[in-house]
Amino acid sequence: VACSALVGSRQAVSAFTTTTTTTSSSSLAPNYQHHAFHQRPTTTARKASTLQDEQQDSVTTGASTIIEPNSSQQPETNGFLQSLQEKIGTVDESRYLFPEYQEGEATRMFSSLQYTSAQQDQELASQRAEGSLVGAVALIAGTTVGAGVLALPSATIQAGFLPSTFGMVSAYVYMTMSGLLIAELTLNRMVQTGKPGLGLLELYESSLGKSWSSLGTAAYFFLHYAVMVAYIAQGGKNMEQLFPGVLEASGMNGSIFFTAIASVTLFSASTNAVEKVNNFLVLGVAVAFMSIVGIAAGHADWGALIDTSNQHPEQVLSCLPIIFLSLVYQNVVPTVVTNLEGDRSKITKAIVGGTTLPMLFFLAWNAVCLGNVLATGADVSDPVALLQAGEIGNTVLLGPLVTGF
Repeated sequence: VACSALVGSRQAVSAFTTTTTTTSSSSLAPNYQHHAFHQRPTTTARKASTLQDEQQDSVTTGASTIIEPNSSQQPETNGFLQSLQEKIGTVDESRYLFPEYQEGEATRMFSSLQYTSAQQDQELASQRAEGSLVGAVALIAGTTVGAGVLALPSATIQAGFLPSTFGMVSAYVYMTMSGLLIAELTLNRMVQTGKPGLGLLELYESSLGKSWSSLGTAAYFFLHYAVMVAYIAQGGKNMEQLFPGVLEASGMNGSIFFTAIASVTLFSASTNAVEKVNNFLVLGVAVAFMSIVGIAAGHADWGALIDTSNQHPEQVLSCLPIIFLSLVYQNVVPTVVTNLEGDRSKITKAIVGGTTLPMLFFLAWNAVCLGNVLATGADVSDPVALLQAGEIGNTVLLGPLVTGF
């Protein structure tokens, strides 16, 4: 149902928008971005744009009914529309911002426009700030791959590889459908309010009512503050390892140092810069992951991994909370909808692709970690710590790779 809601018929509203070149004042910012919602072009709109040249027909405002010249209402209607047209003016084809609006081929709901002023003539020029599909996929995948991946093998080791794989695939299907439904809800709310840039809390309030919205908001803040605490704690440890001399000389705590750097960077950087940094970090995670899997896979006991004696389906329920936590990304879905300009096709591809890649990643990560534990025969509660200690094989690269990952 969720997939068909977004992949179904192209219902994105498309139309034409017009632009005018105006002289910017001294108080106008050199770069200004806004969103132009599209309205479906109708025969009425096209005829109204050339009303001064074609006085034989007249069109009623807000409808597609054409009044013929012999109609009894023709004098009053023509006089009203003619005076209205004189105030509004006409729209010729040269003023269409994007040709696909006029042709009805636009699949997006609105366009993100960015206005820039030239230094010489101080005239405003508009251009479309199109969102990147690759960037949207990387945003969802990067949000999904978080602190939960480190705790995943510890939660699944009791259930075994096959039962935990079933639980992970089930959670993946549910979480992907929930993301598609949130995207659909965001699109509907954009149509109702006429504005993009909606957040998850706005959807809570508009859809669940005051009581349930308060409960959802409390759960939202609790979850994200808990995750933020984990990130800050681990980030502080990384800073202490990377810059021990600087922190000792300044007497600053590693967590405070990490928070300061991250806060200043995110506050001062532009959206495009943050997207590029996120894409680079996701690429780094992918490279580290492939290196870990390539090294550790050669030491895993794959036979014992799928042996029936090591499978405990009754334990799968105990690992579901960690599995669901590892696949959380829904908070960025409204942002993805806005960045992709309400284009249903792109939004669907971004959500499905952004959740499928981490899912494949989690399956391989779980298999490598559990397979190496079974290969050692040791009673280990934290498989990641076993890899990080570098006790698998005779390589010195595995420990630093896991730490960096």
